[in-house]
Amino acid sequence: MACDEPLAPAAAAPTPGTRSHRTPSLRLALLAFALTGACEGRSPLPSPDPDAGASDDVGAPWPDAGTSDAGEGGPVSADELDVFTREVWQPLRTDCVACHQSVRAFANDDAHVARDVALPLVRFDAPADSRLAVRSENEHCGVPACAPGSGRRARLAEGIRRWGLARAARPDAGGPADAGPPPPPDYTEFLQCSPARRGSDDVARRLTRAQYVNTLLAAFNEPALLGLNSRAAVLHERTWTGALVAAVGQLPEDGEPHHLAREDARLSDTHLEGLLAVAQAASDYYANQPARLAGLGGPCLTDAAPTEACVRGFIQSFLGRRLLSRPLATTEVDDWFQRYAAGAGPPRERLLELLRAFLLHPELVLGLTWQGPLVAGTTDEQALTPFEFARRLAWHYTDAPPGPQLYADALSGALVADAGVLEAHLDAFVAGNTGTFRFPLAAHHFTFYSFLEQWLDTRTFRGFPSGALAAAAFPGFNFQAGNENWYAEAQDELYGFAFRQVFVERGRYADFFTDTRGEAGPFTSRLYGVPAGLRDLGPARPGVLSRVGFLASGEVYPNHIIFGVRVLRNVLCQPLPAPDPGVLPDNFRDLGLRDAHPTWTTRQFVAQQTSAPACQACHQRINPIGATISRFDGAGGFDRSQGVERIWSTSGPPLVVGTPALDDAARVTLDGQPRDVVGLPGLAQAIAASDEGPLCLARTAFTFAFRRPPTPADACTLVPLTSAARSRSMAELWKGVGRSPAFRARHITPRSP
Repeated sequence: MACDEPLAPAAAAPTPGTRSHRTPSLRLALLAFALTGACEGRSPLPSPDPDAGASDDVGAPWPDAGTSDAGEGGPVSADELDVFTREVWQPLRTDCVACHQSVRAFANDDAHVARDVALPLVRFDAPADSRLAVRSENEHCGVPACAPGSGRRARLAEGIRRWGLARAARPDAGGPADAGPPPPPDYTEFLQCSPARRGSDDVARRLTRAQYVNTLLAAFNEPALLGLNSRAAVLHERTWTGALVAAVGQLPEDGEPHHLAREDARLSDTHLEGLLAVAQAASDYYANQPARLAGLGGPCLTDAAPTEACVRGFIQSFLGRRLLSRPLATTEVDDWFQRYAAGAGPPRERLLELLRAFLLHPELVLGLTWQGPLVAGTTDEQALTPFEFARRLAWHYTDAPPGPQLYADALSGALVADAGVLEAHLDAFVAGNTGTFRFPLAAHHFTFYSFLEQWLDTRTFRGFPSGALAAAAFPGFNFQAGNENWYAEAQDELYGFAFRQVFVERGRYADFFTDTRGEAGPFTSRLYGVPAGLRDLGPARPGVLSRVGFLASGEVYPNHIIFGVRVLRNVLCQPLPAPDPGVLPDNFRDLGLRDAHPTWTTRQFVAQQTSAPACQACHQRINPIGATISRFDGAGGFDRSQGVERIWSTSGPPLVVGTPALDDAARVTLDGQPRDVVGLPGLAQAIAASDEGPLCLARTAFTFAFRRPPTPADACTLVPLTSAARSRSMAELWKGVGRSPAFRARHITPRSP
């Protein structure tokens, strides 16, 4: 491609009878540009202009008026754009630009974004959930210009509020006050298997950030590139050093705006800029240390003029085996070698140009593959090749490319021809190994840990109480001294409990929510009132929901609302819309109300907080579930004070001003039916015996594996997964994903003749 030629979309030719994966033409054009060679001194990506109107990147201020890209709220009208521009965008540009350098930097600067806040910058369907709203309310605590009282933060928050009101006032939007209770989810439609129905997988999904980084680790086997030499370090990017760290850091985090990070299939200009930066950084590293080229394809690559056999071996081993996890066809190797031979410059520069192109290969970045044949007798089922299947297994279970044995079994064909070979690999993916649970032991443990964090939302652990009130409420417990130990133990225990249930004892879904055994460390064992080690914690501590890491609220009192939301959204897969701050009372967070009403329990206080009519659609489901943890305190400890709750003064010295009687009996809705439960043990038993609980786990595991939420058309995959969790074990559910026919094929849309 000449420097003066325009970029044109390009795509690989699909297998006859199939349609290529849908991918934005701009993305393919940029990748095609990268693959055909960039002109010296010219970047294929123009510098972004923050004032240049809308784009599909996260830096874009708004979607085009009249488009349907604005989320559940529907198209954005011109009037709404005017409100947004006047009330939000202008204050952002004038008040925040001093610290954030530019509008675009504000939109993309991860240093100013909490890592655990997975919210889009702007949500037209739910303004209060926008990252802008979160920032304006909760951040900038140490910035004088934006501190409370400066007016700047208040102006932005008020602008977002007005914009939200304008959005909700649309005739077709239906404001929160008009919203009736959402109908109970019809979970039964996910259990009606019809082989004639199949969910579609006809969309390209790039590697996740973790999968891409682990592919780099495996391909280069060069710790100096990333400054790490183990999967353990992948979880701790802040400790990285090395040539690729800055470039990898340009890749956006996965997750927005999804529940599971793997659902994020975005391929924005920011992603491509990061991928190009990684390719260039790797090239620069080997240009400065040419002796290290031997690690990519043998000592012959360090020769001044590598032989044809050497270059062909590099193409086959590095691109084929290490990056794409499959042998390249002879014609593919020929094409790449011809590109090398026809290149300009010394041989080493041409090798590095190949390296840059390899790292931008669409099959690596986007998972674009079309090698598999159509399943016999179908026009819309494309079988995965053994190598595609091996790669899918490895990426799902380990977030990494296939290891030597999995690759060898794909090469021999045994992986798809011999059910015993597949079963042996699935057994390895749920192997417990030996050792301590306090850190993952193998690659598949890291992946399960990631799944657990996202399924139960343990990433948003709120910590332990602090301050004078906490010191009075928890005498002898200094949660801040050695706070990292309290935090680490709370998280370790959650992982250890799940590890033992899934990988060691092969527990069922019911065991996960009712087993009273736990292994607490020397810190958290004090909250449990038992010696450290593996112990029976007693009947008040059933399953994962009762553990300190799930219950601690960061306050003196338990957080009924967050607990209820977690159970409904994460454990039962019941949808909950985002709350509307416009209908909350002004004193919603005013703990001084506890002083004025010392006879209120936390349950009664929460009922008062959420008493607005517009709140009832959701809180009639949230609050009863939250009430079941009334006997626990804000540190996750169990209140054994004879059935009363201590209400503390919030002004003056911390004193107990009331001891109202506790009530943790509640009526909750499960399987579409009301259930009367008493306390957390009653709730845990009800969830364990429900149908929608195991189905929710199966749906979440499906989403994690297929990188999209299931639809009723996926019932034939969900039914055996749900059955495995309920009747056999959660490990069998985890293995069942790899056994499912849907995991070994791709449902496609036939091409028109």
